[in-house]
Amino acid sequence: MGLPFEPEPLESLRARYSEAVKGITNPKVVERNPSRAPSKKRKHVFDFEDGLRLVVSVDQYQGVRVTHYSASMYPDNPHDVMDFIRLVLDHINEVRPEPMMGQVVSKIAGRGIVHIFYDETKDIPLEPIGNPRWN
Repeated sequence: MGLPFEPEPLESLRARYSEAVKGITNPKVVERNPSRAPSKKRKHVFDFEDGLRLVVSVDQYQGVRVTHYSASMYPDNPHDVMDFIRLVLDHINEVRPEPMMGQVVSKIAGRGIVHIFYDETKDIPLEPIGNPRWN
């Protein structure tokens, strides 16, 4: 079970962003032990007043450190995936100290969850992981 949905004002979310991107999450460790997932720790969970939940972490993928954003809507899944991805990108740029520039890779995880992977170095292109499916 995840954390309860607790929306915060944008200023509060912005103030917490730097804590969310401290340290590196190892996805293989999380896969073996889901209780260590960033979604289980409030410092990584950003609940927006419009119902968007964003989980923010720094992960190691394919030898590259990426900022990983996992997004879902509360209480219902969005119906249009492209509109949802645009909303997610808007909210990411609202809480980041600088807007994202360059390549962003997204993965549709199913069940109304979208993952955005952003290479902060902008040097290495990333490939989507998994088989995209919506709902």
